[in-house]
Amino acid sequence: ILLWGSIPVRGDSANEVKLLYTIVNGRVIITGCEGEAEFLEIPQVIDSYAVTETANEAFYGCRSLKRLVLPPTMRKIGDRSFYACNSLKEVILPANLEKLGNSAFCGCTALEHIFIPDTLTEIPESCFRACPALSEVNIPCGIKRIGNFAFSGCMGLERVTLGEDVSEIGERAFFMCGVLKTMSVPSSTIALGNESIGYIPSNQGAVPMSGFILRGRKGSAVQEYAEMCGIKFKPSTDIIRRSSAFHPSKRSQQVSEICVLSAFALFLTVILANCAKKVRH
Repeated sequence: ILLWGSIPVRGDSANEVKLLYTIVNGRVIITGCEGEAEFLEIPQVIDSYAVTETANEAFYGCRSLKRLVLPPTMRKIGDRSFYACNSLKEVILPANLEKLGNSAFCGCTALEHIFIPDTLTEIPESCFRACPALSEVNIPCGIKRIGNFAFSGCMGLERVTLGEDVSEIGERAFFMCGVLKTMSVPSSTIALGNESIGYIPSNQGAVPMSGFILRGRKGSAVQEYAEMCGIKFKPSTDIIRRSSAFHPSKRSQQVSEICVLSAFALFLTVILANCAKKVRH
């Protein structure tokens, strides 16, 4: 079954926006929009079918889009879906997302924050390339590969945290990240592509960044890479972390659990104190 349609969606109050979609085998694929949307909230369900993906180039060059909310039903974001959406500032990827397309957010020059879920296994080629406003990236556990040019040209990137499962960092994945001063690479990483970390362009071609420090385990692939490239290496131990804690969809649940546990602990403390008083009297 293949159906096409459009629906008005919640968006900027000054603009009428219609979301374009197709229904294929009982699931909705978003194919684009009509109108100048500044804020776009994609619904979970259309015509009683779950919205599961955005098509390749669905919002390609949508320069008006500033804020985007993707539904929890979304499983796939297609190739170049949000390519050159250069007003887009923040994206929270759905907690159950399974696939990101190549160059999905390439050229989103205003993008300041990206929250990556731990259901993904790969950051694909050029996915966040040329996003100079992006300042921090947390790569969650579960991500095994960071593709070629994935964060190349992220010139404002100051901090990168890699999860413990990253085994491959592709060619020029973090090329031209000029304000990044140091980076820790886990011992799980066994392959680092050509000029993948710590390189910037110059009149003589790509050169190692002055003062840049790579950290990792002694005898690891990252030490071998650093020594081969003439980049300063400092031994360190792996920091084991669960990056799902960074995802906003899980924060409120975690905060609630902490509050409940704290309240319960306080309640027990009061009960025990009262019991102790009774025993003394």
